[in-house]
Amino acid sequence: MKKQLATSLLALSISTPVWAGQDNPCADLSDFSNVADCITSLQTKIQEQRFQIEALQQQSSLADTAQNTANDARNQADVAISKADMAQNTANDAKNRAINAQNTANVAISKADTAQNTANDAKNRAINAQNTANNAVSKANAAQNTANTALSKANDAISKANAAANAWPPGHYCIGKRGNCPPGFQTASIGIDAEDSGTPANHCYGPHPASQCSDNVRIGYCCK
Repeated sequence: MKKQLATSLLALSISTPVWAGQDNPCADLSDFSNVADCITSLQTKIQEQRFQIEALQQQSSLADTAQNTANDARNQADVAISKADMAQNTANDAKNRAINAQNTANVAISKADTAQNTANDAKNRAINAQNTANNAVSKANAAQNTANTALSKANDAISKANAAANAWPPGHYCIGKRGNCPPGFQTASIGIDAEDSGTPANHCYGPHPASQCSDNVRIGYCCK
């Protein structure tokens, strides 16, 4: 039994690389007095390796935590990049819409300018037409004035011709009076005794000079 224990401890001490640079206390177990030292040494080495393993495990845990933190940071960075990309896309869409709106506004401005130019052309044509009409009216007025002047001269000539045609011939004579005497004539009258002349009293026929139709007839004249 002791021999088997010694053989097992020797195999364990050889298979366990804990004696680097140190004397292996389990190298000679033929003397059973060395077994207790061997077991104590193995327990000490095993405890040291357990501490190393725990330290490595802690380091691994810390590394995992750091890796997780890094992964979280990376994920957050990816989310931030995604949000930034979305924001950039939104900004690009807004920029494109602004460009489209500007283009639409430019087209509307161009159409408005064209309409304004068309309106200005129409206005200028209307002004030219108005000026032409005004000139025509002025010419018509001038022609009317010329015609009025000619008509006035013609009327004057006609009046003079009528005056000349209606003028009484020169000389000294009398005409029967009916109404007022013409200019240049003086009123005169002559009386007739109807009784002595055999003329019936109160009997006048047809148009006659101003007179009194009674027993004594008075006949009016205009004389010059």
